Order: sequence, then structure tokens, then C-alpha cells
Amino acid sequence: METHESMPGVVVGDIGPKWGFNGNDNGYLRLNHVRIPRENMMMRYSRVNPDGTYEKPPHAKLSYGTMITIRAWIVFDAATNLQVCLCIC
Repeated sequence: METHESMPGVVVGDIGPKWGFNGNDNGYLRLNHVRIPRENMMMRYSRVNPDGTYEKPPHAKLSYGTMITIRAWIVFDAATNLQVCLCIC
């Protein structure tokens, strides 16, 4: 607790700056041979049953559709900004 270093088997890191969305700070967490009690898991969409089986979220395709829509908005926004830049040049 004094050094704030990760425990053995836990790797954390920062993804770094993202183009256009630097207001969101994203990172990653990798657990290698680490056991998490079920009551400490965040299981809002996906679940791990008491017997250890993984249960997919009921609307996984909706989440994927939302992600694709946001990516399309990023491309559209980039095109709009490039048009403005060309007009200024």
C-alpha cells in the first residue's frame, strides 16, 4: 500500500492519447492467475455464474451497433473538419 504498485499477476496501464476523445481517460487491466470474488465483480452486462460459466450480455449486438455508430461519427467529424481546413487554406 505504501508504494501503490500492482499486486503480482495484475498489470495496469494507460492507453494514451486518443484522437478526438482526450476527455475520456481509458486504460487497461490484465489479470494473470488472479481470482476475484463474485461479489466484487462488475457484472452489469456480462455475468459469471457461480459454477464458473460465462453468460453473454442479452443485447451484445446493440452494444456493437452503438460502437460502430460512434466510429462513423468520428469519421464524419474528421471529414467536416478537413473541409473547413481546405476552405481556410
